[in-house]
Amino acid sequence: PARAAAGNVHSMRNELATRIHALEEVDRLNGGEGIAENVKPSHIFNTDEMGIWATRDRRDVIAVTGLGDCQIIGSDHGEKISAALLICADGHSGAPYYILKGARPVSKKLDANGRLNGVSEHSEFGFTSGGNMTGELWDKGYAQFLVKEIRRHVPAGAWVLLTMDQYGAHLSRYATLKYLRDNHILCYCPHAHSTHFTQALDDGIIRAVKASFRKLLSRAMFENGNARISKWELPELVSAAWEGVTSTPSGQSLVRNCLLYTSPSPRDISGSR
Repeated sequence: PARAAAGNVHSMRNELATRIHALEEVDRLNGGEGIAENVKPSHIFNTDEMGIWATRDRRDVIAVTGLGDCQIIGSDHGEKISAALLICADGHSGAPYYILKGARPVSKKLDANGRLNGVSEHSEFGFTSGGNMTGELWDKGYAQFLVKEIRRHVPAGAWVLLTMDQYGAHLSRYATLKYLRDNHILCYCPHAHSTHFTQALDDGIIRAVKASFRKLLSRAMFENGNARISKWELPELVSAAWEGVTSTPSGQSLVRNCLLYTSPSPRDISGSR
């Protein structure tokens, strides 16, 4: 009900009006006259987290073309990890940040450089007790990673807008928000329950990545004789799914054309739009 209420015309007009003010501030900080439309798409980012389980949502029969046998992939409980994701309004996507359940890394599970196997060279990872984002990890790990990822795409000194939902970990410490601002990243949290409609990651991108991940997981389980997939194997599958979605023209178009990134001019909030 709260999400539905946030999606009504009046609420969305208020949301877009507030977003315009944030973009105007970014333009002023970059030396402009405070015109929202002047903010480059390459200076608008969105971050969100996605939970992933090493299990199927249902029982599937998997058969590989050319082979005479098949296997049933069950809905048994499996490992869980999370991935913190970053996209840009110009269609660019950042490297995922992986969150594993546990206390510390097992060196034999990492590559020679101390990284997770099979993921982007720019990806990093952290650990929490539940395998999900916490305020401590956001403060001491992901915020620093965000700065590095954004600066791989935008020159140092240029102000950018980073949108994120009101999840408690994102707002746990003023010092972290100040750290991001000190690095010329202006954080903006949309109105409660509205992110499903206004964040590209919240619905469209994450849904596509999860669908691709489930296919890759089914194939991996089939090739492993329906063996359980460990948390150390999940990042490689997530990385492949992420790249498979965000590197395609349709995936990049979804990011660019999302409501979050359409031209936020006054005419967009004056009528039924």
